[in-house]
Amino acid sequence: MVYFSCRSWTLFQLLYTLIQLLEAQIDILERKTLAAELNYWQKEIQDENIKDRLGRMSKIAHIIYEKDHTSGELFSMRHTDTVVKLLRQYKALEVSELDSSEIRASRERIVDTIELTHKAFEQELSKIFEADMLDIDAESMAYMQSLKNRGLINYK
Repeated sequence: MVYFSCRSWTLFQLLYTLIQLLEAQIDILERKTLAAELNYWQKEIQDENIKDRLGRMSKIAHIIYEKDHTSGELFSMRHTDTVVKLLRQYKALEVSELDSSEIRASRERIVDTIELTHKAFEQELSKIFEADMLDIDAESMAYMQSLKNRGLINYK
């Protein structure tokens, strides 16, 4: 009976470890897009201003990805590693509850960088929309000319 209990305990520990590994893998898979990664860190970080900014950045990243998956992947490749490093460091500082001048300066630099990154995200989305509008204008003009050439409309 003791042998069975030890074996059962070992099996339980093995299963528990496997479940933890699977949960970690699921977490990684769920965070494969930049938007999902930003959402993850939005939940992890306590500072409301950072959380708000991350939420807006996540929406922008999602819009870019949905508009064009290839552009979204490139956008993600350009930003994910650095942004995640910043957020991981910010979370570590937040959890440490240390309050020295160096820690405060480090947190401020991270916050400033996140704010600038948010502005860069907005600029990138604006440029995508501007390029889309140029494409739509050109396509619209060509379409209208085609209708005019076929005598379907009286377009100036």
